[in-house]
Amino acid sequence: MHETNPTSAVMASVAIVIMMGVKAFKMWVARGKGGWRTGPGGTIVRLFPDMLLVIVASILITRYYDLNTVHGVQILGDIPSGLPVPYLPAETVWSLGMLLPTAASITLVGFVESVSVAKAMATRSGEKLNPNQELLGLGAANIVGALFQSFPVSASPPRSAVNDLAGASSGLASVMCSVFVGCALLFFSPLGVFYYLPLPVMASVIIVALWELVDVHEPVFLWRIRHLPDMAQLLATFALTIILGAGEGVLIIVIISVTIILNRSSNVEFNLTRGKSDKEALEAQYFTPDISPVSAPKQAASEPQPKETLSSRHRILSIQSGLYFANASTAKEIIIDLERTDHPASPEGLVIILDLTVMNTIDSTTIHVLLETDAYMSARDVPLIIITSNQKVIGMLNRAGFSPDTHPPTIFYSVREYLYMMDSPRIE
Repeated sequence: MHETNPTSAVMASVAIVIMMGVKAFKMWVARGKGGWRTGPGGTIVRLFPDMLLVIVASILITRYYDLNTVHGVQILGDIPSGLPVPYLPAETVWSLGMLLPTAASITLVGFVESVSVAKAMATRSGEKLNPNQELLGLGAANIVGALFQSFPVSASPPRSAVNDLAGASSGLASVMCSVFVGCALLFFSPLGVFYYLPLPVMASVIIVALWELVDVHEPVFLWRIRHLPDMAQLLATFALTIILGAGEGVLIIVIISVTIILNRSSNVEFNLTRGKSDKEALEAQYFTPDISPVSAPKQAASEPQPKETLSSRHRILSIQSGLYFANASTAKEIIIDLERTDHPASPEGLVIILDLTVMNTIDSTTIHVLLETDAYMSARDVPLIIITSNQKVIGMLNRAGFSPDTHPPTIFYSVREYLYMMDSPRIE
């Protein structure tokens, strides 16, 4: 506090109070349903350029009272005039290789920051967000900007908030902003129009604009549902961006988020049900008469109920999260552990039914793991039955060696079909 400039603090505070007061008054006028608020007077109030007038007034006051020299108020100072000339960088392959890691980091941080700002804006306006379009726009802007030696282009929360607060509702606002910036560099900068613009007032404009992006509802929502992992990520993001800055904080949070996603995806979510103890629930869940069988005779479709029923030897492992290369080995360990614990305690033998109905696709790693698991179970005389109705998954499993034509078959559309086939004379 001993380094605080009282004059700068007063200027920033007054500017914030004025802009927040005018904004509240505009909102009150906008909510009006009758009287002068819906007439020309209300339109004038809603279009009143309060930020522009505050900036102009602060420049005049600073210049007239010489606040920058008498009271030490920091000002914007000289701005380089003119427009840059297009120039094609003459980089070598070696230098490009050295710049690639840094460029990749900047691209990642810029994209995450841009999408975050765009999402906040889209949430407030109710518009649809297309991340691919945002990425294409950033790429095109950086390609053009590189020809003019510009900084890496990304979305800026302060500039976006100021633009939104000024009433921008389309891409034309950015075009007009670029035109005015060009005019300022060509005509206003040589005249020193912005020389005495006080930095505290610029900061107050940003604070007022960014206040619109503060979302207090999300922390309250996370606390209400007691989702502690997301709450921890939110608090960590807030703390890191405050301590380290937006770029470094966002980069660290992205790394943490990717780690969390990989950790979650490496786990397997499943439901395990045991034949007789859960018979009623299983029959309600798996016996669907309208499902056509894969390999049973045609008259099986009219069969009202298979004679074979779920017994104490059946174990149905229903995969809920899907399987792919990151968690397929975990699923294999679960199946093997199930065989080791339940097989000795099953005098009638053990049948493991692997329900993959939630999976719309399957990769080669998962197929290899299923083949290894099937071989392990075959060596211990434990049938491994696969349930899936997805034709793409069935085709890949068939080509890998799982087939409804083997004796006994190992792949079925449903548990009902499996039980029907157990009654068939084809099964020995």
